[in-house]
Amino acid sequence: MFLIFLISTLSVYLYLKNQEEIKFLKNDIKEKNKIVKQWNKLLKDLKKTQSQIADFQNYLTNIESLQVNMVHWTGLIEDLSNFVSKTNSLWLTELICREDGFQLKGYSLFHSRIYKLASYFKDITIDQVLRAKKAGRLVYEFTLTIGFPNKNKVSAMEKRIELARERQIRGLK
Repeated sequence: MFLIFLISTLSVYLYLKNQEEIKFLKNDIKEKNKIVKQWNKLLKDLKKTQSQIADFQNYLTNIESLQVNMVHWTGLIEDLSNFVSKTNSLWLTELICREDGFQLKGYSLFHSRIYKLASYFKDITIDQVLRAKKAGRLVYEFTLTIGFPNKNKVSAMEKRIELARERQIRGLK
């Protein structure tokens, strides 16, 4: 009888000790899960930051390429802006920087607007014109490449920029 009592007491003791260890391990698992969640959040934030850094580096590269050919870019973008503001039914969607000029993508409701845009610039190539359906209407999707004028020649665009600068200087005096 004593032996049964001793075994049952020992069993209860071991059971309670195991319960304490189980409780300790469950708490340990909870804490480790919290740490894993924090690490996952940090990794997510890190990926987002890396993406933002990559975007910023791309932006800086574009800025640097603009600075190299500032006069050319200024004139081309000014001419492009003037043309688009005077021409309806023409939308520009992308402006891709290149060393020798830029690539322009967009849409037009009328095929003739694309050729009108192409004739507006001296050094332009029509790369692609496709039909597309946007908002239930047939439109023309186009890709153009506009090159910088020869750097050794003074272009009409550069003359306009120089005249504008002179006007600004005279206006400031």
